[in-house]
Amino acid sequence: MKTRIHDVAERAGVSMKTVSRVLNREPNVAERTRERVLQAARELRYTPNLAARGLATSKNYLLALLYDNASPSYILKVQQGATNICQEAGYHLIVHPLRGSANLSHEDVMAVFERLPVDGVILTSPLSDNAIILEVLRTLNIRHI
Repeated sequence: MKTRIHDVAERAGVSMKTVSRVLNREPNVAERTRERVLQAARELRYTPNLAARGLATSKNYLLALLYDNASPSYILKVQQGATNICQEAGYHLIVHPLRGSANLSHEDVMAVFERLPVDGVILTSPLSDNAIILEVLRTLNIRHI
């Protein structure tokens, strides 16, 4: 049976809200309490349920890495760096090609983000200069770099 946040709270001797604060890296938690919660989570091998977490926070904890560069070595290096940062921040990374970006329509780009419920987007060159992509991201209020 999967370990729940309730189990971590019980093991650490704290409330579920305190466990939530610790796991979401919120301030205002005593360092000893934070360590106790993290230790309990490790011992129980707790991993957050991203669907439940998303419902509670209105976040999907997903970032998209979009590219239109055919060089596999370039994309691999960018993906490795982005994956490392995402893991540290508790996010997952979706890597998605947007081939032929010079010919993308507003509808094409909107369709991508209807299928990818992401909290943010990492754009590689030349996508980072594509006016249509940038307009859609602003319209949908999706953060991007």
